[in-house]
Formats: sequence, structure tokens, C-alpha cells
Amino acid sequence: MKRYYLAALALTLIALAAAVANGLVSKPYVTDRIISDDLSTLDTEIISYHSQNQQLPATLDQLDTKGDIKTRLKDYEYTPNSGPVAAPNRASTPGLPYSSGLTIQESFTLCATFKTSTNDTRTKIRVPGYFDPSSHDKGRQCFTDTVNAN
Repeated sequence: MKRYYLAALALTLIALAAAVANGLVSKPYVTDRIISDDLSTLDTEIISYHSQNQQLPATLDQLDTKGDIKTRLKDYEYTPNSGPVAAPNRASTPGLPYSSGLTIQESFTLCATFKTSTNDTRTKIRVPGYFDPSSHDKGRQCFTDTVNAN
């Protein structure tokens, strides 16, 4: 019986040590995941702000952020890019690259500093017009998105 207790204790200690080691190793990845999620949330909130106010916010402080993200706003850089730009409408008909007319778009950039690179483990695919901070290199990275102004 004593042997089983010692074996159970040894397995528990090994599992605990592995969990602690894994937590220490993966902490930068967890931090980067929070940053990525924050940038996606901010992107959505900026687009929502624009929809309600017909203009981009001047600063991130103008957004209606809730929870922990509010305390992390200082870690991110936001730049509303200068003025609206006319861009061709995307086609609604398959096979045609554009439909007639122009869409007025405004763009903005969100930047953050990542501790790791996700591009080491997956193929980096950047689709124009698709905001995806989950695919990033290590260091300061910037992501640009657009909103339709008309």
C-alpha cells in the first residue's frame, strides 16, 4: 500500500512539474494571444464607432472598451490614416473583379509588440482587406484595416 502512495506521489510531482514548466514556456504565447485578441476587439470597436459616428475615432480612448482591455490600451498604437480614399466596389457577381461605382473607404492602423512569431508554426497568409493579427512575426507589428465611409 505504501508503494502505491509513493508511486502516486511521484506521478503527481512529475505532473505538477510538467504543468509548471509548460506554463513558464508558453507564457509568451499566451501573452501574444491576448494581444491578438485585443487587436481584433479594437478593430471591431473602431468599425462600430465609425458606423455610429461616420468618422474614425481620434484615439483609442474614444472607444467603448470594457474589461481588462481598457487597462492595456496604452500598449497599443492606433493611427487613423489621412482622409477617405475612393476604391472600386467589389463585385457581387462571381467572376467579375469589380462592379461599377466607387466606395469611399477610410483606413486605420493598429500596432503592437509581440514576443513570439506565429509564422514559425504555420504558413503566413495575408489576405488584403482581412484584418488578422493572429498571424504575426516577433517584435513590433502593424495591421491596417479599412471601413466604408459611404
